[in-house]
Amino acid sequence: MKKVLLLIALLFSIVSWAGNDKDKSKEIGFAVGTGYYLGELNRSHFGGELKFGGGLFYRHSIDRRWSFNFGIHYFELGAFDSKSDDPWKVNRNLHFKNPIIEASAIAELNFFPYQVGSKQDFFTPFLFAGLAYYSMKPMAEYNGAWYELQPLGTEGQGTSAATAAPYKVGGLSIPYGFGIKLNITGRLAMNVTYGMRSASSDYIDDVSTEYADPLVLRLESGTLTQELSDRSLEGIGFNDSNAFVERGDPANNDFYAFTTFALTLRIDKKPGSCWGGR
Repeated sequence: MKKVLLLIALLFSIVSWAGNDKDKSKEIGFAVGTGYYLGELNRSHFGGELKFGGGLFYRHSIDRRWSFNFGIHYFELGAFDSKSDDPWKVNRNLHFKNPIIEASAIAELNFFPYQVGSKQDFFTPFLFAGLAYYSMKPMAEYNGAWYELQPLGTEGQGTSAATAAPYKVGGLSIPYGFGIKLNITGRLAMNVTYGMRSASSDYIDDVSTEYADPLVLRLESGTLTQELSDRSLEGIGFNDSNAFVERGDPANNDFYAFTTFALTLRIDKKPGSCWGGR
């Protein structure tokens, strides 16, 4: 997290002096939208549980082509095996929800010259990419209550049979995507964006490797961990036990995506000022 904050501070210092003054602009924005994830419990775009989220951001345009966006967003991701079309997943019967808080520093490239307040350069598609830090808290429901999964170690993390250390509940991601910008008034504009995030973890859904030995989980981590580790309808391993049977796919990390609608307000010049109306 410290490295991300240092990077954001460095970028902020660069954009504060870069570019031609007449083409610079500063905006603050509020975004609402939805998010989804791609991983063991969902393989399709816009699949899983779609819930509302949102965020705040500050944009500094150094000219009419390039801008930098610094934001913080909150979305809740989730998915249920029981809603899958795959019989193997339905039998696995896992589910999760995961509130994600993300802080990001993103560079944006406009396809066309654009500036909030310009009567000519009032619309553009754009591409973006950058770096973000996310915090997460995978959870699952059991007997009417939701439990945080990382401290439990549902794949045996923290036990004598562990094959891996407990996973981290924060990490870096790489945001990238596209959107459109459109002026509404001399100060106000709207943005629509779609962006993927390549996460540094395979545990956004708390699923990655294989089922742990249920006896070890019960003795060393407790009954709750054992119950949340294996929710399968039928055992598929030896003697109907799922111990050491595939639970997830550790070959690939998870992805998550945000789709947002935002309103932005230009804050650096008063209405009626010379906006450079090319």
